[in-house]
This record gives sequence, structure tokens and C-alpha cells, in this order.
Amino acid sequence: ALHVLEVNLARISEAREDADNTFTFVRNQIADCLEELERYDDCLDLRRKNYEACPPGFTKFHLNLAINYCRSLKRHDNAAAKEFMRDEDLVARIKSEFGDDHPTTHGCLQIYAFTLIGEPWQRSPDDDMAEAAAIITDIARRWQRRLGAKHPQAKLMQAASKKMQVQINKEAVAVAVEKCADDTKGQTCYICTEALHWKTNEGLVRMCSCRGTAGFAHVSCLAEQAKIFGK
Repeated sequence: ALHVLEVNLARISEAREDADNTFTFVRNQIADCLEELERYDDCLDLRRKNYEACPPGFTKFHLNLAINYCRSLKRHDNAAAKEFMRDEDLVARIKSEFGDDHPTTHGCLQIYAFTLIGEPWQRSPDDDMAEAAAIITDIARRWQRRLGAKHPQAKLMQAASKKMQVQINKEAVAVAVEKCADDTKGQTCYICTEALHWKTNEGLVRMCSCRGTAGFAHVSCLAEQAKIFGK
């Protein structure tokens, strides 16, 4: 398939001088093939050329090329992809051109959200994580409304939304535990009476005005207790 596309591209290039849009379209197909072949560097280079060479007057096509470029760039350099999307104001431009509920808009938003989340081995800024969670939650809500709660894609996005919220909660707990580390040293949770939570292995916090040895707890224990009292 890649060879056929390359031959077709050569013919278009030789036959027509005004075939810029067709030329770019075929090169975009070649980039798709390169991605499938896991030739990611070649794919990224071609997607960049496509985005930069797209002729004026093809706004939607140009924006789609930008999305494809961002997707490839994220694989190579997540921070660069996030910076590109912000510098180009890509999300706002996509929404303006396609509308809030268009699949192209949702695809762009998902890529942007993943750049905000960043790499698994790096802790993303809290503001970025919160923005990513808001994006995923909004898409999940829109898909559920449009496709129905039982649709596989709606379920998938809803699961991603819940996973994001769990991750944000875990990071918030870790920050709180770290801030309380000096105060909670040698203490135990007043609910479960353990220093470390039996399931999450989280440490203690004390976010109240208690004095002495009172008021130390695990956030997970407080959450579970709130559920019980709320019934």
C-alpha cells in the first residue's frame, strides 16, 4: 500500500502543478501507512511537512492536518505537542470551525487532554490534570447523551473519566500526606487505628484543629466513613 501511494504521489506531482491539495492528501495517506509500520520518525516528519505546506483556503483540511501532526508529535515529544496546540490555539479554532459536538472536535480535545496528562513517569501540574479531567468528563457526557449510556464508546469514555478522577484524587491525597508528614509522624488513624492504610498504603493527614494525638486519619478512611454516615 505504501509503494502504491508513493507511485501515485509521484504521478500527481509530475502531472499537475495545481494539485497541491491532492498532493497533500496523498502524502497524508502515506503518513498513515508509516504510522501503521511504526516508522514514527518518518511519519512525524511527513505530517509536519503536510501541515506547513497546506495551501490556503482549505481551513478544515488544514486543521485536520494539524490534529494528525499533534498526534504524531505527542508520541515523539509530549511537551512540544502541548505547546504547539496552545500556541496555535488549536482547540478553539477546531471548535469554531466544526462545532462543539463534532467528532473532529472530540478527537482534538482527546489529544489535548492526553498532552495535559503527560507521560506516566512524570507528574503533571495539578492545573493540567484538572483541565484534562474536565475535558474527558465533558466528552463522556456528550457521548452518553448522543450515543446512549450503553454504547461501547460512551462506556469507554465514562471509564476514562472515572479513571482520571481517581488519579487526581490519589495525587491530591499524596500532596496532603506529604504536607502533614512532620505532624503525623508516629501517629495512627483514629478510624482504623493503623499508621498506613491497609488497602491504599497511604499515610495520615490532620486537617482540623485537634490537639495532641487526636484528629489523625487516612483520607480513604474519612471517605468511607462519610459513605456510611450518608446512608
